[in-house]
Order: sequence, then structure tokens, then C-alpha cells
Amino acid sequence: MAKKRTKGQYEDLLHILMESDEAGVDVQEQWPLELSAKNATALYQGFRNAAEKLEILDDLDILQRDEHVMILVKSRVALMFGDDTDITSDEDTSEDSDEATNAESIIATAPVTA
Repeated sequence: MAKKRTKGQYEDLLHILMESDEAGVDVQEQWPLELSAKNATALYQGFRNAAEKLEILDDLDILQRDEHVMILVKSRVALMFGDDTDITSDEDTSEDSDEATNAESIIATAPVTA
């Protein structure tokens, strides 16, 4: 099945990813039966084309590293790393701001030891 061309295969896999709660996947590990015989360049281009066709390319990061292709869902990855600028409300107390500033100062000046 992996060597056989299937129309809409990449779009179907992107739908599965977007309906899941995964922040990202290594496509060869996530879908080994469907994609094991395809090289990374073909997978990368196939998923980019599918994302463009589905008009979700701006919502994804499609990365190729060595022989692996990873797809990251930007909004979910941002949540994982604490980038919650779109999520928090505009209400901010000066006490919270002072605590955040102090924490940033401590983090910036604290020595790192291994």
C-alpha cells in the first residue's frame, strides 16, 4: 500500500491530524503503513501541497530534517511553550506585571550550571 499512489492521501492524513489533539507528528512514525516507502522529499512536498490545497498552510509548520518529515500545528505548539498572547485577557494588574518583571530579571541574571 505504501508504494501505491492514492489520490487525496495527504489531505486525508492532514484531516486526521487536525481533528486530533496532537501538537505535531513525525509522519513516518505516525503513519508507517501508508508512508514507509516514500522518501522525505516526496512526503514534504506532498504535505505542503495538500496543506495549500486545504488552505491550512499558515496553520502548520512542515519541516524536513534528514530523512524525517514533521508537521507541527502552530496553535498547539504555541500553547505547549507558553505563548498564550492570544489566549489571555487584556486585563492586567500592576502587581502581576511587577511579579512578571521580577521573575524575568531573576531568570536573565541567574547563572546556569550543568
